[in-house]
Formats: sequence, C-alpha cells, structure tokens
Amino acid sequence: MSCTEFETLSAYVDGEADVQQHEEAEAHLFVCAECRERYRSIRALRSLLAEDPPAQLLPRRLELSLATLMDRFVNESPMNLPVHPGTGFEGAPMLAKPFERTHRGLWLQALVAACVAVVTVLGMGVFALRSGGVPTLSMVDHRVTGLSNLGHAALYAHMERIAEPNRGVIPQRDAAQLERELRESLEYRVHLPKTLLGEPRSAGIMELSSEPVAVAEYEFNGVPVSMFALPRVVAAEYMSLQVEDDPNACTMQELRQCFTDGLGTSLCMTSDAEMVWIWVAHLPKLSLEKLVPYPH
Repeated sequence: MSCTEFETLSAYVDGEADVQQHEEAEAHLFVCAECRERYRSIRALRSLLAEDPPAQLLPRRLELSLATLMDRFVNESPMNLPVHPGTGFEGAPMLAKPFERTHRGLWLQALVAACVAVVTVLGMGVFALRSGGVPTLSMVDHRVTGLSNLGHAALYAHMERIAEPNRGVIPQRDAAQLERELRESLEYRVHLPKTLLGEPRSAGIMELSSEPVAVAEYEFNGVPVSMFALPRVVAAEYMSLQVEDDPNACTMQELRQCFTDGLGTSLCMTSDAEMVWIWVAHLPKLSLEKLVPYPH
C-alpha cells in the first residue's frame, strides 16, 4: 500500500481487505501520519453516513419538479453552447458541432444533481463558519438545520436557470494549462485534484447563484464523470438557504434514492482547505469515493 492506493485503504476501513491488504495497510498506517489522518477522516465520514437520515429535507414536489425539468432538457433539440460572457473565454472557439443529445442530457443531469447536492449537503451543516467567516469542515455539527430564504418555487426556478444550456467550454488542455486558465477566469485558486480518473477530457464555466464554478468532464470505463469545483466560501453561503417546513418533505435516504433510481447517478463530495468538489457519475451505485480524493 502507498499514499495513492485509495482502494486498499477504503477496503481496510470497510473491513473488506484480504489478509495481505490488511497487513499492508496496517504497516503503512504505522509509519505514515498523513494516511492515518486520512483513515480517521474516512472513519468519521463513514460514521456520519451510517447514521439514520434526518427527517426534514427537500420537499417531494421539488423532487418531481426536478424530474420534469430533466425530462424537458433531455427531450429538447440539441444546440450549440456559446461561450459564457464575462468568464474570460469570449474568444474561445465554439464547439464544432452541437452536443449529441445523450451527452447534453447527461451533462445537464449532472449539473442539476450537483446543485441539489450542494444545497442539500451544505444545508445539513457539514460546513460551519469560524470567526471571521472562514468556512471549516465540521464532522460534528452535521444535523439538518433546514434550507431558508428561498421558497420551493424560487429554489426550483434557481435550479432551472443555472441549468440553461449556455455555458462556456474550454477545448482540451493539459492539466497545468487548464488549471491556469481556470484560475485566470474565475479569479480564485482552482486546481484539479489528483484522481484515478486520469486527465479531464474538457472543462468549462457555469454559474451558481451568480458565482462562477469550474466544471470538468472525466471518463471512467466509458462512464462520464462530471466534476464541479467551487470555493468553500461560496459553498458555505448555502448555509443561509432554507426550504420552508413541509409535511411532505422527503428524507435524505429518499433523496439519495432519487439520485440513484430517478436520475441514474452516483454522487460524492470532497474538499480541501479552500475548495469543494462535487463528483457526479452517470451510473448508479458507482463507488466514486474510491476514485477521487477523500475529504480532509
């Protein structure tokens, strides 16, 4: 085992490692402080996810609205994506041809799923604010505080607006050039985390609540995987969002089931000191956490 062999460590945490993997993991953890910290973080995250889901979250009608929204986008005629104005890529070349319907539908599906994940997970209090407004990852205060200031109709309209197919696209670059262009455009530090997914096929800019968000497209064994990156400061702002109390509100488990069965996706959220990444794979029950960096 080494510091980059996430699958071995994950199997060790889950008790699924064979005898050799178990011995290798224990030997490595004995000498590597960084992996011991990662091990503790994974254990804490597993414990959090294993708890009973809270009762109050997004309302059922929002779930149905999302299904209607995705159906409309997937069945619309495909169209070219112009470069999003104001991102620094006004002069970038247009796509040579329209998105294929399947690809465009998958990308928009990932976008909406990721936006729901931001509002949902951050509304659960996973992110807390230190003095001075600096967001920190909290593995303790993770109970749902609700989502506020946006009613159900407003939240749906917000998601519909950011899912409009008018986002910019950056042609394929090597990782270093891609990161440099993203940093210059977004005016905050952006880096593409090291993963087992290889180099991104493409990247671009979308807008989330008037804030630019980096988007990168990967592929794993033929399965499209979308990455959405935004600063933790921006992510923490979603702590102020709240959906009104609703007796028909769905539970977190039901929402996860909606992602898997309704949207056919798998989701994973990771972070470091400055950034939050949301990963969406277009395949249900894909173990994304084994392919991307763990939260720490």
